[in-house]
Amino acid sequence: MARADGAYIWIEASSRLATMSDVPSVVTVWRDVSAQVGIEAEIKAARAEAEAASAAKAGFLANMSHEIRTPMNGVIGFAELLLTSKLTDEQRRDANLIAESGRAMMKLLNDILDLSKIEAGQLDVVTEPFDLPHAIKACGKLLTPSALQKQLSFAIVFEDKVPQMILGDALRIRQIVLNLLGNAIKFTEQGGVTVTVSVDDRLLTPRLLIKVADTGIGITPERQASIFEEFVQADHSITRRYGGTGLGLAISNRLAKLMGGDITLVSTSGSGTTITVSLPVNTAALKPALPEAAQPSVTVATRPARILLAEDHEVNQLLVRAMLARGGHDVTIVVDGRAAVDAVRESNDVGRPYDLVFMDMQMPVMDGLAATRAIRAMESPQNARLPIIALTANAFSADLDTCREAGMDDHVAKPVAMETLLAAVARWSGRTAEAEAAPEAVILAPVRVKTWFKPSTSAQTKYDAHRAATLAMIEGLSCASVVSDADMAAVATMLH
Repeated sequence: MARADGAYIWIEASSRLATMSDVPSVVTVWRDVSAQVGIEAEIKAARAEAEAASAAKAGFLANMSHEIRTPMNGVIGFAELLLTSKLTDEQRRDANLIAESGRAMMKLLNDILDLSKIEAGQLDVVTEPFDLPHAIKACGKLLTPSALQKQLSFAIVFEDKVPQMILGDALRIRQIVLNLLGNAIKFTEQGGVTVTVSVDDRLLTPRLLIKVADTGIGITPERQASIFEEFVQADHSITRRYGGTGLGLAISNRLAKLMGGDITLVSTSGSGTTITVSLPVNTAALKPALPEAAQPSVTVATRPARILLAEDHEVNQLLVRAMLARGGHDVTIVVDGRAAVDAVRESNDVGRPYDLVFMDMQMPVMDGLAATRAIRAMESPQNARLPIIALTANAFSADLDTCREAGMDDHVAKPVAMETLLAAVARWSGRTAEAEAAPEAVILAPVRVKTWFKPSTSAQTKYDAHRAATLAMIEGLSCASVVSDADMAAVATMLH
């Protein structure tokens, strides 16, 4: 509405019927709401600006993830391939340094990306059933070599009330445990590290408690309040001596809060630290452990598979082909999505269809998503579904959802590990009935107390250390057989 002075204002009008002096009338109230409309417009503009900034940040993070992971895929992958060949001691040392430096770089990248995703609201927590003891023991198995190298005692204890199956985010719980366990081992020079898993069911909602205790350097009281902040360590001398970025605890704390939990710390400088993760447990979701006879096993493909690799990056082409060749597989390479669609069509026409496609996400001419949709559109009910696995450097769950929506069956993250790549072939190539039905992990029976290593200076202790490391390696291969002390001589003979 225009005022007498020519200015325009926003008016809110409300009318109602009324009777005045026995005459039916309409009473209208006019109210100037220009200030309110202005505030609402500012809020709307601010919201749009924030959403645009969030989208820009998410896009930048996804692009940065891809641009860094792609070259690191080549560095780490070829270093690990090199380590499987015959090398001199000096060459092996140099190759190990390359691989370790690459992995350190990737850990830093993953930490920064995780922190950025949490701040951008891009990190989603999933809730699904998983085997809790198996997940915790897997973390211990990964870090056993570090404890052995420092001759630390290392134990994982599960108390009686700990369930086998719980509802939760297995990936994020493992990430928290690995962060806490890695810190405990890194900052402990003598003594040991103990992980205790228990359930506090005294509250209305039971709490899962994961306690990591060490006998390390400890944290002074004045530093404890800020230890969960980003890029913070106990003091600058810690950074110089032990390295690290100070992101692990900050990320763990934020992940715990995302899952409705928290992390508490008790520490004495020079005497060690105990960190406790408390997470809610939904008792209605608990499931009994599978009986021993029903435990599935993971199998591998029994004969070579015909694989199509769609990848435009030359280094990644060479790397993935070399890794698949180690598994005896036949690999055909195309450089874009359109060529992948044509290759699938031609192979079907001549009666030699591919067993599996590894599809890069970002390629010229046609990207991996469009190529997957085109391949799915060509399929008919008479033909078996062609497994398509995404090769992706993007670390966002939304990207993985997009892969599935396009028709992809699975994904392998870059940097690509050879065992992950070959396991994906075994799972999806359909070479054995067992491989097609195999789960991602073997479900293990609960173990109440697991002692990985207790040090001493005796020869027996050195034997025990090598035995523990060997058993951890065998478990990592998903073998079901049990190795007894009496069998160790035969195992040692085979290893040498």
